[in-house]
Amino acid sequence: MRVRIIDSKALKQISPHLLAAYAISLGWSKDRTYRRYSHVYVHEGCDEIIIPDSPHLADYARVVSQLIDIFSKYSGSDQLAVYRELITANRDVIRVRAEGGTNDTTVSVNTGVDLLENARDMLWAVACSLRARKPHYARSSNSEATHYMSKVRLCQTESGSFVVTLLSPVLEPKSLAMSGVDPNQFPPPDPIGRQVTKRMTEALTATRTAVEQANKGDRDLFLNVIHQGVSANLCEALAGLVKSVNAITITLSCAPTLPSGVQKSVFRFSTADHEILREAARRYRERRPREAQERRLTGFVRKLERSEGHGEGTAVLRGTVDGRKLSVKVQLGEADYDRAIDAHRQNRQAVIEGKLEAGQEQAVLSSARLLKVAGAQSNMDPERSGSQTTSLRPS
Repeated sequence: MRVRIIDSKALKQISPHLLAAYAISLGWSKDRTYRRYSHVYVHEGCDEIIIPDSPHLADYARVVSQLIDIFSKYSGSDQLAVYRELITANRDVIRVRAEGGTNDTTVSVNTGVDLLENARDMLWAVACSLRARKPHYARSSNSEATHYMSKVRLCQTESGSFVVTLLSPVLEPKSLAMSGVDPNQFPPPDPIGRQVTKRMTEALTATRTAVEQANKGDRDLFLNVIHQGVSANLCEALAGLVKSVNAITITLSCAPTLPSGVQKSVFRFSTADHEILREAARRYRERRPREAQERRLTGFVRKLERSEGHGEGTAVLRGTVDGRKLSVKVQLGEADYDRAIDAHRQNRQAVIEGKLEAGQEQAVLSSARLLKVAGAQSNMDPERSGSQTTSLRPS
């Protein structure tokens, strides 16, 4: 059944620059001006089309309807599909289609929530890999990815199956779309939304290949694809997507307003891949670096350093951390630094709390607070809940 869109309000939501960009993506090119507010676009072997430059023309909705009909016949898609592509033409589109074994568009509430959350987590994991490619990402470790995700939009589901559609924003080069210049010849720098789409194509390709190799008995390939954006977070999200359905199909499409050399990509994962993905995630987590832990340190100040005219400074404590002799470098504010001077002069232990990151030769205590200059262990403050104590003895 062919659906024809006649709702003028819906048709007017499609702007002229989206119409032009979509026409160019199908092979039409701007040829000449038509009257005052339109341009003629030509395509070899096809009829000429007229695209208005302004949405304020009296018959704008009718013209959009006619263009959708032309695009529909050219591409072999129904008008609803063309309309959906037009309305999202300024965004890259990530579609996650669930195959649940039913013929309608419904899934259970719990399954629907899982699909939405895991689709979001999949996109977030890929966005994190733009800054640094790691085996695992902590939730609070990437502000850029979090900011990007705040701009991603969720589109309504589609008929024929249950589909989670995520719209990733990209730049809208209006002048480029309306000029008729081939954007593939002079590509603009990729915005973060397009970088995510390209990285996701790379990461899902690598994941699909690694899963296939794991099915043949070789599970080590997962350890060699971290540089392609594969992580524990991505594998867990994919495993979560296939957990409650028979399979999922992920389709990535680039926005016509920002053409790319990347073709539409399709990836399929099924319940048969679930255990492999979970195992890969577990192995990635084992490889993640130890995260900084909140620790309380007690030891003697061995070195102090402060630039002239500055209140804050650096203190170094030398002692034993988890059985290893290390120097612990601590950045202190002005008041705490002055108290560290007193501890050094009086040869008393300083009690300092912060996040400990232990290296091979030196540890760093970040977000540090000097709690007390202690004369003896019995005079120290009681332990705070949730923090560990490490005694730093002089070497």
